[in-house]
Amino acid sequence: MPARSVTRRRGEGPYRPAPADSAVLRSPSVHQRATARWAPLRSVDRGGSCRTPLGDDDEPTITSGGTMRATRHPTTPTVPGTAAPTRRDVIIRPAPLAMVWQGPGAAHATIAVPGVSLGEGDVLVAVELATICPSDAAAVLTGVGVTAPLVLGHEQVGRIVAVGLDATTSDGTRLVVGMRVVWSRRIGCGECASCSRGATSDCRNAREYGVDRLRRGWELSGGFASHVLVRAGTTILTVPEVVPAAVLAPLSCATALAAAAVEHIGSVVEVDGQTVIVAGADLVGLTVAAMLADEGAHAVVVEPDATRRSRALDFGAHGVAAGPSEVERLLRAGRASVASGHGTASPLARPIAVVGSGTPGGSLVDAVWVADTSAPDREQGDESAPESMVDVRAVVNLREVPDPASGRKRDASRDEGAISPSWPIDAQVVTLQRTDPRHLVAAVDFASNAWFRYPFADLVSDRYPLERLDDALSDALSGSALRIGIEPGGL
Repeated sequence: MPARSVTRRRGEGPYRPAPADSAVLRSPSVHQRATARWAPLRSVDRGGSCRTPLGDDDEPTITSGGTMRATRHPTTPTVPGTAAPTRRDVIIRPAPLAMVWQGPGAAHATIAVPGVSLGEGDVLVAVELATICPSDAAAVLTGVGVTAPLVLGHEQVGRIVAVGLDATTSDGTRLVVGMRVVWSRRIGCGECASCSRGATSDCRNAREYGVDRLRRGWELSGGFASHVLVRAGTTILTVPEVVPAAVLAPLSCATALAAAAVEHIGSVVEVDGQTVIVAGADLVGLTVAAMLADEGAHAVVVEPDATRRSRALDFGAHGVAAGPSEVERLLRAGRASVASGHGTASPLARPIAVVGSGTPGGSLVDAVWVADTSAPDREQGDESAPESMVDVRAVVNLREVPDPASGRKRDASRDEGAISPSWPIDAQVVTLQRTDPRHLVAAVDFASNAWFRYPFADLVSDRYPLERLDDALSDALSGSALRIGIEPGGL
């Protein structure tokens, strides 16, 4: 049965029962939701105490039964002639649940949050599906980059069940109950120079879903929960009903990061008809390959795992390789084929960019250099034509995360990530760790038009109920699945 949500505004008069025609959020079908009308209603638990949102003066308590309750006195009515209240208290039945990570090696604790206080621009979203990002799994294993206690999870899609005053999407569309939405990972302060130019990735005062430590008033702060309190300042976008949840959940992270990488490459060089090396056939790498294919580029995906490597061909990859040596052979074969008068007009040679999740690696660009300078760049029999130089214009390292297998953070300045001083190229090298609102917009646009052309929905291999989050994380740490889904249920 769907959760029942009722609201009251601070300062309103005595509580009154909801009228008979007051609707609760109904579920007539999987892809259709009704918009609810709310009326102030008092909610009293079995113990007789008023269950109201947890506020700054309340202390959360996790009981032996694994639930959290808070009791507050009703707010004092607004004095006539004063400004109208801007916050709205929302009570949910059954109470929203959140899985609290308590540190490496500890099981998640379940807390119940019977109510929340919505500020201006806030919305409460019931999670339809969350997916486990590798950074979530790495955080649980190592604790790197996060501080317990917190609610992990930043890849999710859901449906609005309650709306604060003046809540809108990024393009100004008014948000209403029942809308299916995704939202950005970070919440900009809205006041700094970075936020004013739309670069929340550079905001030093930003908050982040699934990363910020648990605190009173924002317990529903991560995707591993039945609901998420999406705060004002977040980029919120509506998404089509027909797109599978497995495609939409990763948009705020993996898909947006891929969009940022493709945007950067496109800002350096025209990719249509060109060759781009994509290091890694994880979700980000496969998405980059698909986006590049839509732009007319030839993506060569380099992946040591045979299963992932073969999957890349379903996502628009023009060719695949197991490692740098195979890249070299592939490029040489392409050049030789063209030199002999065979092959396509745009051979797999002279790659103009290298991109990968983690560190695409100096060895890959070294392979490009060897193949390019040793293969003939001339008509067959023309020995006078000079050999060409490597044409790599952009090297994009995508977000570093702790390596779950070693427990250490990957270092982009060493090993395969090293930038060789011997490369006779003038490439722009950039590491993308965060995304901006425009990248989420691009991710939604791409998914809305590509979900039926590429099998992204199949990449969420297994799904677990929320209460089995620890089992799901253990599965994710095994590395066999690109994404594991978490279904809170109730939608």
